[in-house]
Amino acid sequence: MRKQPPGQQEHLYKLLVIGDLGVGKTSIIKRYVHHNFSAHYRATIGVDFALKVLSWDSETVVRLQLWDIAGDWKGPWRSSSPTPFSRRRLYAFSD
Repeated sequence: MRKQPPGQQEHLYKLLVIGDLGVGKTSIIKRYVHHNFSAHYRATIGVDFALKVLSWDSETVVRLQLWDIAGDWKGPWRSSSPTPFSRRRLYAFSD
């Protein structure tokens, strides 16, 4: 377990980035986490993972686990009913 300085709070959020094959999920994650962009990514096979650590303020650290889910992978989010895997949902659409 990670040791925190006294008085510092740490929050962990796990975000599944899901969408159809080839819509730019990996590009968005790489740009956000690593500050770079390439138009030439290979398709994600299974799941890829990235971690973004944010110093929210002098007393708070926020850790974002970004899970890049392959576009052809089927999972519990494909249904409209709640699942034990998620408590919140955020949908992003593009034309």
